[in-house]
Amino acid sequence: MMTESQRLATAPMGVPPRRPSAWPGSLFLWDRWRYELRMVGIGSFVLPLAIVAIYLTFSLFARYGALQNGGTLADADFQMGRGLLALLENGLALGAGLIAAGAVAPDRALELHLAAPANYRVTVLQRLGVVTLWSLIIGGITCATISATTYWVFPVTGFDRQLVWLPSVLCFMAIGAAMTVLLRSRVAASTILGILWIAQFLLKSMFLDGGVLQRLYLFASEQIFPAILQVSRSQWYDTWLQNRLILLGVALGFFVLTALALSRPEHLLGAEK
Repeated sequence: MMTESQRLATAPMGVPPRRPSAWPGSLFLWDRWRYELRMVGIGSFVLPLAIVAIYLTFSLFARYGALQNGGTLADADFQMGRGLLALLENGLALGAGLIAAGAVAPDRALELHLAAPANYRVTVLQRLGVVTLWSLIIGGITCATISATTYWVFPVTGFDRQLVWLPSVLCFMAIGAAMTVLLRSRVAASTILGILWIAQFLLKSMFLDGGVLQRLYLFASEQIFPAILQVSRSQWYDTWLQNRLILLGVALGFFVLTALALSRPEHLLGAEK
């Protein structure tokens, strides 16, 4: 290895020698993260914010409409609260699923990634982790903001309020990521998410009839409201809690499936361009 004096002596005339960085590992890590953020895309960070804005606008229109139709202020606030409940459980979920599908989509340099020293599975899971963290931050802030106002309408308190939105968001993210990797197509995964989202509304009565489907219903909170206000808590809470916890388990299963599928390079090479 050249000493500092030898390196200075061999430097071209008029060109100051470049000194080695004191933190080469830190610079590499920062460059790596900047690259990963560019691969995820700015749209992945804007989409959840756009969904919040859209649902908030519709909720305000619902509140205004209730007042215009002769409703009381309490009725208007209740209608806005229902709109914000929909935002938490189904609006944020669809957006999170779509950005998760995009985060794990194979890029154009897939062959180079697979040949690089860095583990491709770790790289993709880092991207998925970034968008998952962002979705959880947006969901947590939105939930906390609504909880601090008079527009929270679902009759649960404490950590149970996080269960209104968290299982649905994680399920959509996990399913979107798994479908993208398994089908090797972001478009196909996004289509499946759209169908799944619409099916929750069209097949509501089938899901709520009881049994296994009721435990797997992604939008249980919104769809059993406001009917649960007319009955005692003991008649619905245990079933609702089981639904929420089972969905968290389903999300974990799909995340594990995604990680396992990413460890099979021969499967990934057939991905869409």
